[in-house]
Amino acid sequence: MLSVFAPPGETPSIPIWPVAKAGLEGWLAALGSAGAAWVRANDFTGQAGRVLKIPSPDGAVSTIAFGLGDQ
Repeated sequence: MLSVFAPPGETPSIPIWPVAKAGLEGWLAALGSAGAAWVRANDFTGQAGRVLKIPSPDGAVSTIAFGLGDQ
C-alpha cells in the first residue's frame, strides 16, 4: 500500500456528500435537525463548487457537503 494512505481502521473516515440544489431538501431531511440547522445557518444551498464542513456535537467534522449546482 502507498504510504500516503492510512492503514485500515486507524483513521476514521469523513463522508463527502455531493449535493445538487434540486436534492437539497431531501438531503437535509436525512441529515437530521442539528446538521440541517448548520447547513442553513451557513447559507449552503448546493452552490456549484461550494464546500461546507458540518460538525458533530463535539465539534469535530462529521461530514462534508460538496455543492453540484443546478444538476
